[in-house]
Amino acid sequence: MTTVVVADDHPLMLDAVAGLFRAPAFEVLARCQDGLQARNAIQQHRPDLAVLDVHMPRVTGLELLAQARTEGWPTRILLLTAGLE
Repeated sequence: MTTVVVADDHPLMLDAVAGLFRAPAFEVLARCQDGLQARNAIQQHRPDLAVLDVHMPRVTGLELLAQARTEGWPTRILLLTAGLE
């Protein structure tokens, strides 16, 4: 089973993306509404995959990706965005 943390500041997108990851292949460990919550959930749960919105309050998905690379997190990061501004 692949463990997942999902983060998006838009509740409908958060629900939609989290809904894509269903048992028995996936287990969503946390659903986060901002980057700080996502960072805490990733550090606490150590999921296999984190699906992050690029633009989130407090800490962006890009900042989390940079932190993951710098600190050598084992979690794979997938960035999503509806469009770049």
